Amino acid sequence: MRVLTDADVDRVPMARLIAAVREQIIADAQGEAVAPPRHVVPFREGSLVFTIGGDRRLAGFRAYQTFKRPGHDDDNQVIAAWDQMKAEMIGMALGNRLGALRTGAIGGAAADILAARNARTLAVIGTGRQAETQLLGVSAVRDFTDIRVCGRRTEATVAFAERLAARIEKPVAAGTDPRATVEGADVVILATTSKTPVIEAGWVQSGAYVATLGPSAVGAHELPLELAEQARVIVTDSPQQIRSMGDDHMLAGRDPYRRIRHLGEIVADERGQNHAPALFFSIGLAGTEVACLAACLDYLASA
Repeated sequence: MRVLTDADVDRVPMARLIAAVREQIIADAQGEAVAPPRHVVPFREGSLVFTIGGDRRLAGFRAYQTFKRPGHDDDNQVIAAWDQMKAEMIGMALGNRLGALRTGAIGGAAADILAARNARTLAVIGTGRQAETQLLGVSAVRDFTDIRVCGRRTEATVAFAERLAARIEKPVAAGTDPRATVEGADVVILATTSKTPVIEAGWVQSGAYVATLGPSAVGAHELPLELAEQARVIVTDSPQQIRSMGDDHMLAGRDPYRRIRHLGEIVADERGQNHAPALFFSIGLAGTEVACLAACLDYLASA
């Protein structure tokens, strides 16, 4: 049984993680996975959050905390996986990197099926951990020639762009004007903590693929509602997690809510079809982190 660190999981190619989450998402859509909504246990200073899931072979969980501590960004997550057939634990991951990379892999899998095959311009709003792994994920499935990132602070945005450019070996343009960043982009990723829309629907070109990772509650969402109204296809990796929000979801009671589809259905049945304009709600299907851990263990064992 191996315990992986952030440095270990960062050695695993994003393509391996994308393949792992794609299989898990398809399994969930076909009723062959266990993926209930996340379980939140409140404490005085915050909560412990558990996501539990797996498939016919794997079972496991992820646990993370929401306790507040100024200037402390290391949430020390735990991901553990068991092989049901062998009745034994196969490994664990400690740190926060695998959880973030898992979300980036989900973003890559979604973009691979929903974004135009000839997409060349990528716009990312946000410069945090999730924005980073989203850029890594979608860059693994599309050959972008124009990559733009936008943040609130110039210095931080430039540093983010330089770091990611070195990682993907392509130029990344930094800016602080969201409109200039988004206009003309084939793929738009919103990865912020904003509770108000960070872009306007009119800035997004017709036929673009848009993904949102940030707040998506009524009265607190980074995505303008108009984009949901305009989308031809609305997709999520975890419909059950959205349903668990009930009337709190930003689309509850609106026509677009009834059109939300499971990404696994589309990946399995409709590869190659034109879905534009498409909107993806990235939720974090339970069990995908377990699939990613298993993929990391397999890759590192053979490396």
